[in-house]
Amino acid sequence: GDVYKRQSMSYQEVAVFPNEKLARKAAAQAQTPAPPEVVQRLIDQGRLPGPGQGPSPAQRSKSRFQSLLIAESRAGESVVCTVNGGEGGYEETAKMAVEAALALIYDGAACPGVVGGGGFMTPAACMGTVLIHRLNNAGIKFQVLSDAARSDTSTHAQRAIVQFVQAVSKL
Repeated sequence: GDVYKRQSMSYQEVAVFPNEKLARKAAAQAQTPAPPEVVQRLIDQGRLPGPGQGPSPAQRSKSRFQSLLIAESRAGESVVCTVNGGEGGYEETAKMAVEAALALIYDGAACPGVVGGGGFMTPAACMGTVLIHRLNNAGIKFQVLSDAARSDTSTHAQRAIVQFVQAVSKL
């Protein structure tokens, strides 16, 4: 059977900021985004990048991303993982798209979604560990910090956030 259709889940996304003032500002902007005419005016004034513009190669070389993934089952089991890489808006996004395409082309027979008959799936559900291995080899690192056997998820999550903030502050 199709395990994805039978299981329910909830999803939450959070962001980490260096202080409460910046966190509140970002929350307010997310809840009430600027109307298109304001965004266009800021682009015209040079205060926001226009189409085809973005951070310089020097700025991108100093950028990093980290995603902290925490999964908890109804039975109380949990796992904490991180995904780390370089500049996420351009270089790493391109790596992800290319590695996903290469996984389907060269390793399709090992991709669970292909073997299972395809359909509309997320990259993780479709390509599974095949994609994770390809991304690790391309410099986008996945790491399990805790699992059900060593399960203090909140400590591992907090430690990962602190380590990432410290690493970025040294750039």
